[in-house]
Amino acid sequence: MRFTQLIESRSPRSHLAWLAAGLAAGVLVGLARFVVTPTAEGYLRHGLNGLLVRHLWYWLAAHGAAGLGLAAGLEPVIATRGVTRLRTWASIVAPVMGAAGLTVGWVGWGSGAARRLYDVLTPALPRGEPLGLGACAASFLGIGLMLSPVLAVLGFRLPEAPRVRAAAIATGGVAFALVLALGIGATLVRPRPLNVLFITLDAQRADHLGCYGYHRDTSPNLDALAARGVTFLEANANGPWTVPSVASIMTGKFPMDHGVTTARQAFPTSDWLMAKILQRHGYSTGGVAASGFVEPQYNVAQGFQWFVGDRLGGPEKAGLMRLDSPPWVTAKGITFIQRNRDRRFFLWLHYLKPHDPYVWREQHHFIAAHPKDLPDPVWLTWLMDNLHRLTPEQVRRVVDLYDGEVRNVDEYVGQVLAELERLSLAQHTLVIVSADHGEEFMQHGSFGHHYQLYQDELHVPLIIAAPGRIPAGRRVATPVQLVDLLPTILDLCNIPEEVPGGRGQSLVPLLTGRRGYKPGDIVAGLNRADGADDVEIMRSIRRGPWKLLVRVGEDEAELYDLDSDPGEQRNLAGHGLPAEQRLRTALSSYGRAKPSRPLTLTEETKKRLRSMGYLE
Repeated sequence: MRFTQLIESRSPRSHLAWLAAGLAAGVLVGLARFVVTPTAEGYLRHGLNGLLVRHLWYWLAAHGAAGLGLAAGLEPVIATRGVTRLRTWASIVAPVMGAAGLTVGWVGWGSGAARRLYDVLTPALPRGEPLGLGACAASFLGIGLMLSPVLAVLGFRLPEAPRVRAAAIATGGVAFALVLALGIGATLVRPRPLNVLFITLDAQRADHLGCYGYHRDTSPNLDALAARGVTFLEANANGPWTVPSVASIMTGKFPMDHGVTTARQAFPTSDWLMAKILQRHGYSTGGVAASGFVEPQYNVAQGFQWFVGDRLGGPEKAGLMRLDSPPWVTAKGITFIQRNRDRRFFLWLHYLKPHDPYVWREQHHFIAAHPKDLPDPVWLTWLMDNLHRLTPEQVRRVVDLYDGEVRNVDEYVGQVLAELERLSLAQHTLVIVSADHGEEFMQHGSFGHHYQLYQDELHVPLIIAAPGRIPAGRRVATPVQLVDLLPTILDLCNIPEEVPGGRGQSLVPLLTGRRGYKPGDIVAGLNRADGADDVEIMRSIRRGPWKLLVRVGEDEAELYDLDSDPGEQRNLAGHGLPAEQRLRTALSSYGRAKPSRPLTLTEETKKRLRSMGYLE
C-alpha cells in the first residue's frame, strides 16, 4: 500500500481524534498537578485569585502542549501499523528526526535546557512565555518521535470506532475550550499588587551566610528565605561604603553618575528615587534606617511618607546606638507593617549590623567569651590603629565576633518575616534582602570598608522572594549589581517606569530562568569619604570573570580573573592580556557627573559622624 493510499484509508477524524486525545490527556495531567501543588500553597486562603487563574492557565497550556506534541510525535509509526515497509522506514526515520530535533533544541537552549523545560511544566510565575509553550510542544514532539517505534510494537493505533473518535474529539474540544477561556481570563483578572519589603544589612559579607555556603549557622532565617526565593551568588555593590552604595540603589545609577560620593554630600532632589516612584504609583512608603547618613540634610528620606532615623539620644550616643540598632529598627518596621496591612506598602529597613563595633552576645556567639586581648566592644578605629600588631589568632577572634553579629541581626530579620506571615501578608509581599557593602578582615591588609574596591567589600548577598511569582530555591550565578534593584522592583510591581540615565536592568529574566538579561559592565567608584573636596581615588569595572581596578590619577592598575582567583591575589595587569585594554577603554568611557550638592555640616552632625568613624 502506498503512503497516499494509507492516508486516504485513514479517516481524517482518526488523526484529529488522536491529537485531541493527546491534548486532553496533557490538560488532565496539568489539572491534576495543579490541584495537588498550587492550591496546597494557600492561594485561596490568601485571596490570590488572580494568580490562581494565571497559574492554572499556564499549567494547563504547558501540559496540553506537551500532550499534543507527544501525540503528534507518536502518530507517524502508529499510523503505519499494518503497512510493513512504511512502518519500517518510519521506525528508522522518526527516532532519528526526534533525536536530531532534541539535540538542536538542547544546544540552542544551552546548559539550562532541562531547567527551562522544568520551568515550563512547573511554572513559578503567573505569566508564561508563548515561546516556552512552543518549546515544550516541540520537545515532546521529539520525544514522541523517538518513542513511536516502541509503542507501535506494543500495538497502539489510531482510534477507528466512531464512538471512540467522537469521545476523543469532544474531550479534546472541552480541554481546548478550557485552556482558551482561562487564557482570556488570565488577561482580565489582575493579580493583587505586591507589597515591597526591602532590607539592607550594613557591612554584610555574602560568604558569611549559610545560603552562600558558610560553614557556620549564622543565618537560619535568611537561609529559609533563600529556600523560598532566588539567591544571586555574584551580586556586586557599586560602592564600598554606605553613602555611594545606597545612592546607587535608590537611583539605579553608578556613583560617578549620581555624584553622592562623600560624607559631605546630599542626595539629589529627584522624582526618580525608588520611594518617590512607588509613592507616585499608590504605595504607602516607610523607611527605618540606622545610619549616620539619615540626617534630614542628607535628603535620604525623599519619597518616604514615614521615616525614622537614628536621632535617638543625641550625637554623643550615636556611636553607642550601633551596638543595639536591630531591636528598634525591627520594632519600628513591624509597627509600619501593622498600620499599613490593608494598603499597598513599600518599607525599607536598613540595619546597621553586622557593622562594627563587634561585641560578644551571650545568645548568639561562636566563641566562649569575649576575648580578653580585644577591647569590648571592638571598634574599627581600634583595629586600624593596631593593624600591624594583631596576631592571626586575634584576627580570627574578630571574625568570630562578626559572625555573632550576623547571627544576631538574622534573628531580628526573622521577626519581621514572621510578622508578615502572622498578618497573612507573606503571599502578597516581595521581599528583597541585600547589603550596602561587604567587610574586609585582612584579606588585603586592612579591616572594614571604604578603603578599597576588592570583592571583600563589593560582593554582597542578594535574596529575592515572592511566593507565587518567583521560583523557590533557584540559585543564579550570573554576576549582577545593585543598580539592578530599582528596575527589578518596578518590573515585579508592574510599574511601567524607566529611570532616565539608569544603569541597571530588571533581574526578572534571571529570576525565572529565561532570556532577556544582558550582562553589562559592573562598575564601582570610590572617593575620599571624609574629605572636604570631592576627589575620586579609585574605580573598578567587571565583565564576566575579568575585573580591573584603576587608581585615578596614578599609573596603577590591577587586573584579576575572578574565576581562577576569586580572592584577587594575583595581579595580571601589565601582562599584555586583551582583557586589560578592553576594560581600560570601557572604564574611561564613564565620565564623572557634577558632584552632588555639598553640605555644610553642623557641629552636631560632625560629632555624630565622627563618633561613627566617618569623619576624622
